[in-house]
Amino acid sequence: MARVIGNGSSYLHQRRKTFGLIMLAAFVLMEALIYSLQLFRPLPSTLALIGIFLFLCLITYVVDTLHIAEKKYFNFDDGIFGEDRATKTLRSLPDSYTVFRNCRVQQNNDINLIVIGPTGIYAMEVKSYVGKISVDGGHLLHNGHPFPEKDPISQVLSEAMSLRQYLKEKTGHDYYVQSVIVFSGNC
Repeated sequence: MARVIGNGSSYLHQRRKTFGLIMLAAFVLMEALIYSLQLFRPLPSTLALIGIFLFLCLITYVVDTLHIAEKKYFNFDDGIFGEDRATKTLRSLPDSYTVFRNCRVQQNNDINLIVIGPTGIYAMEVKSYVGKISVDGGHLLHNGHPFPEKDPISQVLSEAMSLRQYLKEKTGHDYYVQSVIVFSGNC
């Protein structure tokens, strides 16, 4: 069984926490607005109607924002689950392999999984998209459209090059690093 070193993606956990705080702030803001409207109850009818209209607009905006945040929140959970699923699968490799999770070799380059073993060194980017994955002109497509975030091919190639450079700086040896994209969803 392969040895696994490291924890899950701190980036995904941090983003999920940030969206939770945004949703909490939106709720507190809405409560404060409701309370302040109750303080000024004897308003002229025109001003009251304008206030109600603005309040309804604000509620619509907050509900839409929360819906978008909720979609992103669950996508982060999917990403965390996908990385855990890929790690569980990699644990079944022989003892001669070591798996590193969530490694940062450069400031803005977080590599989901690095596998080192007798067959080589692998930089792995885990994606948990559901749907049809295809290639057109060297670009990956998700359900026939470009990926909404970073291009996974460019991302994993950049990560592999960063890891190669890092290893060269630390060891003085120029290792080849194979880039791998792992789709952990139902593709």
